[in-house]
Amino acid sequence: MGLSTLRASLLGAAVAVVVGLTGLPGAAAQSSPATTLSSTPSSSVSSTVPGTVPALTDWKPAAGQYNWTTTSRIVTDRASAPVARRLAADLKDRLGRKVTVTTGGRARTGDVVLSLDRRSAKTLGDEGYRLDVGATVEIEGATGTGTFYGTRSLVQLLTRSRSIPRGSSTDVPAYRERGVGVCACQIQVSTEWFERLMTDMSYLKLNQLWIETKVESDAYPEANFWAYYTKAEARQLQKWADDNHIQLVLEVNSPGHMSPWLANYPQLQLTNAAGVKQPDRLDITRPEALEFVTTLADEYAEVFDDTYWHMGADEYMLGSAFDQYPQFQAYLDAHPEQYGTDAVPEDVYVDFINAVAAHLRERGRTLRVWNDGIPLNATHELDRDIVVEYWDGRTSMVQAQEIVRRGYDLQNASYSLYLIRNGGSNPINEESLWNQGWTPRQFDGTDPTPIQDVPGGGSVRGAKITAWPDYSTTQTENSVEQDLFAATRFIAESTWASKHVVASYAEFAALSADLGRAPAYENVDFRPLRDGSYRMKVRSGAVGVQGTTLTTGARGETFTLKATDDGYYRLSTSAGSCVRMQGGKLWLGSPLDDRLPLSVVATCQGDNLEKWQIKPVPGGYRLINAITQMPVTVLDGVLVQRPADRAAPAVFTF
Repeated sequence: MGLSTLRASLLGAAVAVVVGLTGLPGAAAQSSPATTLSSTPSSSVSSTVPGTVPALTDWKPAAGQYNWTTTSRIVTDRASAPVARRLAADLKDRLGRKVTVTTGGRARTGDVVLSLDRRSAKTLGDEGYRLDVGATVEIEGATGTGTFYGTRSLVQLLTRSRSIPRGSSTDVPAYRERGVGVCACQIQVSTEWFERLMTDMSYLKLNQLWIETKVESDAYPEANFWAYYTKAEARQLQKWADDNHIQLVLEVNSPGHMSPWLANYPQLQLTNAAGVKQPDRLDITRPEALEFVTTLADEYAEVFDDTYWHMGADEYMLGSAFDQYPQFQAYLDAHPEQYGTDAVPEDVYVDFINAVAAHLRERGRTLRVWNDGIPLNATHELDRDIVVEYWDGRTSMVQAQEIVRRGYDLQNASYSLYLIRNGGSNPINEESLWNQGWTPRQFDGTDPTPIQDVPGGGSVRGAKITAWPDYSTTQTENSVEQDLFAATRFIAESTWASKHVVASYAEFAALSADLGRAPAYENVDFRPLRDGSYRMKVRSGAVGVQGTTLTTGARGETFTLKATDDGYYRLSTSAGSCVRMQGGKLWLGSPLDDRLPLSVVATCQGDNLEKWQIKPVPGGYRLINAITQMPVTVLDGVLVQRPADRAAPAVFTF
């Protein structure tokens, strides 16, 4: 049973939908087909301005209405042809019929006309567009991105009604960075999950996706233990970003939080005065340290078309202090011409960040760091072209307005915009922020005054919400996907629109539910098998139980499959024992060891490590753990989890 089949049965009231109805990914946020194609808007949503998320930045109404008909076409110039093809596919998905695309020619009543006019760049910028609704709908951008964003508004309008009030809008974003962040760090997040996220982001005109993650390294092969993306997977992520007009910002957190990279490179780990190595910290006083970080940045640039590179630079001395590491003072003493007599160990840290920035600058890229990359007591300063992302407003940090005054551009990534994988509790309170009149200029910190740009100094670029896996086993990626629905819509509205066109958050939530997810978002079959009892087979034989493991050498077992509310299955034996992943080295609670056998436990825990994705593939199904995201294969007759690039996943029949 696919998601689209389940939508209607999973819906409740519109507001309840947005704030957390349990169901499959997207189902809690998508309207039923009857609601989606309704010819009249929800009574709770203002009809003064056509309802979109984010809101149109202006609207000049006119008399009458435009009607989409069975003969409506898309008429496009050659430059906008790729956008036209995407629009046709989306309208087919949303409205249920093939839409003709024609290049050039005269538009007829009911047609949609797409065009690109670079001469309008002064008015529209890189992302704005003009929308004119009359007998036809005309969308014009100065760039392909602008025209694409205009089509996102049209898809939303036609989702709610096939008739649109006549009028016009010059729709230009209030902020240049409108983002989502996902830490696929020390855990794995499936590439398909990112594809769905990017599709939905583009529906909302969100233009930046920050990902902290690991990509397989040629230069440092000992760091290639799970979780990581292969270079082919990284290139696929970039393609999806390009298709959805999204800029990727990749991060390898350094010089702190580096255990996923340094675990097998002890020679690079920082060692304290007692001789104890810190596997989470890079020793930046060593000459190889800079090469380590910049080499990783260059390797990522081979597969990602990244204008920016994020090195983190946060919490380097978390839980300790520089004076516990005498090598920093020794480094200062060894470089008197660079530091003089007034320098402090924090200056070594600042200069390391600047050295990374200089390396990137030579290659046409720009460095980004978290705001605690600006030590409060350092005498050296970060280079001014480094973009600062502000997350922590403690008094021990340089405050946001001071960062702008010093000349740095700033992105709002405050803790109040965090979604932490902690068992369903969402720290982001969208309704509270809405009622406070929150804007990207309001940062967490000691001063609640909205931040102002400084002439000759820095500016506020925008804001992003960020999903973190601090307790990775307590939520699946599918349930995180559900939680992101309200958060992404709030941040889209707050970073694009100059004002709200609905009176309350309840109305905004209702509008968001009416518009649902992006077209084609739900074209995933999360429940390909019915609940019930099955025999499982692979090429090498039937799957059975031998002791506490699953093997193909034992007598075939009858397994019970029971679907979960977040798109997985629980798998149990005829004796009632549960199949789960456990043991080995844990990363944020996740057992990510390669070749780790599946466990059969008599006492079921009922947690997410006992959830399994059953993914249709040619000839059968793959079995993938919901938390580790590693597929199951057979090694010497035993069912184990293995990265797909290390061994071909087993194909199961049920």
